[in-house]
Amino acid sequence: IHFYKRAMEGSEIISEFIESLAETNKVARKKGLERFRKEVFQGKETIASVFKETFKLLVNSLTDESERCREISAQILTQFSVELKSEEFEECLPYLIPIMKKRIGMEPSEEVRIELYAIANSIIEQKVTIDVHINDIFSFIQSCLQDPNPTMQIQCCSLVSKFAANYPETFKFHANSLVDPLLPLVTHHQQKIRAAGINCLGKVVLLGGNLEKVLPVVSSRLLDTSPKVRMEVCDVAFTWIKDHPDKEYWIPKLLPMALPFLEDESEEIRRQSEAVWNSIGEKWTIEQRLEDESPSLESPVETKLVGDIRLPSLGCCHLVRRYQNMIYPTIYKDLNDWICEKKFAAIKLLYSVLCHVKNKADEYLQDILGCLLTAAKDEEAFCVEYSRKSSSVVGYYGTCGKWSEMILESLRVESSESKLVVLGGFLNGTKFIEESILTNIAEVLVQEDICHSRSESYQREFLRGIHSLMLNANLTISHNILVALLTVAGLAATADVRTLARNGVKDLCEQLDVDKETLFRKEISQLLCIFKTKSLSWTSNCTSIQVFHATIEESGSAISNQIEVILDIVRKGLSLNIPEVRIKLFSILEEILARSETTVNSNNRFHPFILPVVADLIQPALVWHTGLSERKIRSSAAACLFYLAQMAEQVPELTGQLARQVWHQVLGLMEDEEEQVRFWICKTAAFLVKHLEKDVVSKSTKYLVDRLGDSKKFVRVEAFKALKIICGMDIGEAQTSKLKETLLEKEAELGMDIQYEHSLKENDNIPGFIS
Repeated sequence: IHFYKRAMEGSEIISEFIESLAETNKVARKKGLERFRKEVFQGKETIASVFKETFKLLVNSLTDESERCREISAQILTQFSVELKSEEFEECLPYLIPIMKKRIGMEPSEEVRIELYAIANSIIEQKVTIDVHINDIFSFIQSCLQDPNPTMQIQCCSLVSKFAANYPETFKFHANSLVDPLLPLVTHHQQKIRAAGINCLGKVVLLGGNLEKVLPVVSSRLLDTSPKVRMEVCDVAFTWIKDHPDKEYWIPKLLPMALPFLEDESEEIRRQSEAVWNSIGEKWTIEQRLEDESPSLESPVETKLVGDIRLPSLGCCHLVRRYQNMIYPTIYKDLNDWICEKKFAAIKLLYSVLCHVKNKADEYLQDILGCLLTAAKDEEAFCVEYSRKSSSVVGYYGTCGKWSEMILESLRVESSESKLVVLGGFLNGTKFIEESILTNIAEVLVQEDICHSRSESYQREFLRGIHSLMLNANLTISHNILVALLTVAGLAATADVRTLARNGVKDLCEQLDVDKETLFRKEISQLLCIFKTKSLSWTSNCTSIQVFHATIEESGSAISNQIEVILDIVRKGLSLNIPEVRIKLFSILEEILARSETTVNSNNRFHPFILPVVADLIQPALVWHTGLSERKIRSSAAACLFYLAQMAEQVPELTGQLARQVWHQVLGLMEDEEEQVRFWICKTAAFLVKHLEKDVVSKSTKYLVDRLGDSKKFVRVEAFKALKIICGMDIGEAQTSKLKETLLEKEAELGMDIQYEHSLKENDNIPGFIS
């Protein structure tokens, strides 16, 4: 009775369903489908029998003109696939699969397409036998992957993964047909689709997809802005290395894609890649039966020595070493690419490879150096810093003699900032450098072609290299290091670079454990010898004279024992009669004399040189000549005369000799066209006038009185000071009285000047002071 009742219920559902689908009104058909869906799944016993009688109608409804009818029909078929046993549902596949394949490409409704996908997904999840329909199913999947709806594309990638897992043997024969529709997803503008596409391609390739075609496209997402996408690329790359059936062939091509993830900016990706890579290394160690390497390269102590240098496992190192000859050309090619992402990935790869090969790269030194130099000269700071970092690894593991000779030979041919980057990184990473190699490096760095540059960035890089060299410095190379630092200080493009160079001198003293004065007293003779020969060839744009200036500035009191040598250098330079050289030399001489107590006269040795210096150098320069350059020279020479007169006062009889020697010229210069000359000459007169005979002073008074009417305040003030001194001298009552009257007459006019005199007391020794 129950069986008969169930059969009657089933037949009623079927007949009702058939009648409703025969209706011409789409609303009636839709209601019929909804009623059928509600009634058929209420009784579990009748589902199979009803399905057997109605599946053709349902499949046919997938082509109904009503979008809603097509959607409900698809939903019903999906539910049947879940409720029925796979062998029961298989009966409809010869009708269903061709219709699905046809409709998915022409269906305008996104909702219906999603429901059609749901049918396919359910079929694959239920592991229904589909061997006969495999071509149509793959065609259906290809259409889904090309669907404009992003949700459909993501879901279809998931469908492919399920297909590969549930039908591996069937899938591998058709996997390659999915490569072309999957590749566009890798470059999609939505990160979720890119991630899904890459993940899907990873599985497709393992089961027969064309890796040759897939590899460059997936590699292009190596530096994707999305961490999620990079994580997928990372997983895929290491999975292919580990599980690809032809991995022996593909490993050297996959390593350039995988290893940069060890240096990824995302900590999660770095951890993930390290874990997978170490597992690959362990497996490789077992397969190759590798033995532990020497403790010097694999010990825990190494972490403390190397700092941030990566320490991979034995298997990982061995694997990379085996294929390193195939990796360097790839790196070099990508470093020369115009796409930044490729260059970034390539330099990360180089760093990782060098950490793995350690000291087993002697055969490829030229290739490695080429890659390092290419990265170091890149305009992207990221590449430059990674080149420096990679060079440190080379310095730590490499053969010091071979590497240094290669870099130095390259520098000798042509110096460049990029080569200094590599050399500095190499020196920074080196654990120990033999003395002969240190000497060789230092000698090359002080060559004029290498250290005489005015580029700020070059100078900064040069100082980095010198600092790294300094960490291994001893007295053998201290001279060359000092020459290099003084050269940069003299030619510094900015004040900041000059400060760095001067601080470098202090660091050298600390490294050698000597004070600055002791170091310069030891080195000053050798330093000045360099300029004795060069001073005869100085030109207007010569760099050597600026280095000489820096050497004098930094030497301090050490030059007090080298007065003869310094004056000889100055004489030779002045003898060239080149205006620019003379201006520079008088400027240097002025600075020395202004600080004589801490420089040339720190041990009171300069007094015997005062009269010869004035006669040979100063007085000829004070002779009037036309031109702006000559005015500058006279200004500096006049300042030098003042400082020499100031110094001569320490020996009274010397001041008198100096006064008699120059006084006639001093009087003539009081009317010089250059205001600075008049200023310094009036100041000098105030020193010298006290040591002259009465009649000479008496005759000279009018020259100073004339300066009371000078156009410049600071000249009037100095003239006034000199006349006040004369008023206190014994030059005759009548003349003294007249001079006092003159000063009183001018007192109101010079009142502000007299007040101004007090404001000048702190500044009256500053060369070039202008009102």
